[in-house]
Amino acid sequence: MLLSRTETLEQVFPLLAPDASYRSDALGSSWEGREAIRGMMEGFFAKLPDVRWEVRSLAVEPSSAPQGVQGVQGVRVAVEFTRYWTNEEGQAVVATGREWIYVDPAGGPGSIQHVHVAKLDP
Repeated sequence: MLLSRTETLEQVFPLLAPDASYRSDALGSSWEGREAIRGMMEGFFAKLPDVRWEVRSLAVEPSSAPQGVQGVQGVRVAVEFTRYWTNEEGQAVVATGREWIYVDPAGGPGSIQHVHVAKLDP
């Protein structure tokens, strides 16, 4: 999450597998492939340039497969976070969420296979 900022975004893309997938429950959308994820992330940060995250908890869990995603089996990193940004009306916004990152246990470049982001707030 420390790299998820406009100025360090280019460092994130090599960490994604070429066929990585990304699902956002908040947006109700999914993206397939590194280039599609790149487009989504670049658009997100263009719209919310001051967004930042505070990690509330971080845990590495045993290998598992995400529901509804074929061909992914990896170590799951579970993150709970608080996100801060300024909306289009200039108001400060705070929301909590969780993210599950599925990583190939072999590690190295291109080891992130799948990311799933969900709201934590009721």
